[in-house]
Amino acid sequence: MKTIGTCFDASPTQIATAWAIAESVGEAVRNAGIPREDIFVITKLYPSQFSNSETAIEEALAKPDIGYIDMMLLHHPGAGDVDAYLAMEQAVEDGKIRSPGLSNWYVEELEGFLPQVNITPALVRNEIHPYYQENDVVPYIHDLGIVVQGWYPLGGVVLQIRCTSSMQIRCA
Repeated sequence: MKTIGTCFDASPTQIATAWAIAESVGEAVRNAGIPREDIFVITKLYPSQFSNSETAIEEALAKPDIGYIDMMLLHHPGAGDVDAYLAMEQAVEDGKIRSPGLSNWYVEELEGFLPQVNITPALVRNEIHPYYQENDVVPYIHDLGIVVQGWYPLGGVVLQIRCTSSMQIRCA
């Protein structure tokens, strides 16, 4: 919770949460001193949750206890993904989720999936970085009017800092 609170102190107002830290994220959001509507919280439904998506959505909402989720993503395609997305659409109608989105979806999956849903995803979050640029996927998603967000934006480049008198920094 302290780390998340420190993040808010530095001004970022978008936070992606995961199941294991949802309660801490919620506590940080509630204690941030920032109006809730100024903090954008993203979470995911995982394929293991698709078969019981209504319950998973309720749990994702209850765990952080922040009133609503700004965006919920389907983590990646899987059995039952259309039904899970339709459950997210119902949660949007009910005011529990503000926007649905997708994570790790590419052209072939989107072509089969999108005609089966009613609300166009607001965002597709895919692995995109200098070593994996997705030159065919990004324009396709943009042409659909969907925002693309990259995860793993540095592509595995890790800065290693060796504490020496000259503080050498090298990429590994």
